Amino acid sequence: MRSPNPRVVARHLAIAALAGPWNAVALARRFVASFRPAPHWLADLARALVDRYDAAQAAALDVDTLTDRLHRDALVRDGIARGEIPVPRTAVADVGPPSLDVPGLPVITTDAELADRLELDAGELVWLADEWSQEARRAEGPQRHYRYRWLARDYGPDRLIEMPKPRLRDAQRLIHQALLRHVPVHAAAQGFVRGRGAIGHARLHTGAAWVVRLDLSQFFCRITRPRVRGVFALLGYDARVAALLAALCTNRVPTPVIAAAPHGAPSWEQRQLLRMPHLPQGAPTSPALANLVAYALDVRLAALATTFGATYSRYADDLTFSHPRWSRAAASRCARTAAVVAAECGFTINPRKTLVMGAQHAQTVTGVVVNRHANLARRDYDRLKAILANCVRHGPASQNRDGRADFRAWLRGHLAHAQAINPARAGKLVALYARIDWN
Repeated sequence: MRSPNPRVVARHLAIAALAGPWNAVALARRFVASFRPAPHWLADLARALVDRYDAAQAAALDVDTLTDRLHRDALVRDGIARGEIPVPRTAVADVGPPSLDVPGLPVITTDAELADRLELDAGELVWLADEWSQEARRAEGPQRHYRYRWLARDYGPDRLIEMPKPRLRDAQRLIHQALLRHVPVHAAAQGFVRGRGAIGHARLHTGAAWVVRLDLSQFFCRITRPRVRGVFALLGYDARVAALLAALCTNRVPTPVIAAAPHGAPSWEQRQLLRMPHLPQGAPTSPALANLVAYALDVRLAALATTFGATYSRYADDLTFSHPRWSRAAASRCARTAAVVAAECGFTINPRKTLVMGAQHAQTVTGVVVNRHANLARRDYDRLKAILANCVRHGPASQNRDGRADFRAWLRGHLAHAQAINPARAGKLVALYARIDWN
């Protein structure tokens, strides 16, 4: 069974140990402040270090020397072997928060300047921001800022799409263009980022012995208005401007809309989340803000992956870890620790969707099979091939069973997806498509 790299853990411990006063209480406090979770053996390690080195000897230590010694320390190795792994709050190298000095951000210091930037008058700004969440009490009609559409799902809770009406949508697009698109996201974030995507996210995990996949439950709903306000404050906007920006980008759902879920009333938890001001799934600002709020989560999980010597990436609410030589026990331990980290960052893992996938079975990431190389799932390939073959034999109208307005474009989209994953395998599908008579 492969354990996380003890040297990586040892280096984090050495950095924390040498960062302040040399006594058992101070060391233990720094360990607890530097790691989440912080297993109980860190207190034992703090006492052992103080017994082993006096203050003068500790002052002569550097990080590399102490790392070497902690790497060989029985307390460290035994703790890791038992699965009691200290997860650092930040990774050792090349992981840091986004710069506060983001080039291209506009200077906005007053309500009037914000209204001008968003091409609104003062009254429109107050009305659209809806800081008192009147949306939750408005009847269906022109006074509402959002249109709502439930997506029924066979597995898991139904999903609510909250679509801003044109005036609010235009303001949100300006917020995205003027502010959010300039702010860098974590390297592990693969969703909603130009040049990255679901297929690239999957390719990061090809050829692994074990792949761990976790799902963040109610991802957008858990990103509340105070968390969004914190993003804008971090970008340098004062409290009033940050509050207005956050209000423009969040929403509370009316109770009648919640009650109209296709499969009956949502769970108590989902109802409460929808009733709180949250990121609406369907607003143009929500994807970028979700990535920025999840930055701390990505930092922590990237650090966890570094500790395990694994690869980590996130596509929206899909968290994926992989390693070429993991055992099942190590992969399961990573999944459990990641769930703890997610909870500490204000998110919740859906345990029913957690998958620990060995190479002996199909390993799928965002719908892409990644066992040896990226590939279309056999079921999806066979289904698309059958549709194309029947289009050739019986005409495309016979296969448009769902009455799609542009069935041809729908087929082209699926073909493009197959080509992006595996161009060679998609060649047969492209040849079939070329034989379809659209007249």
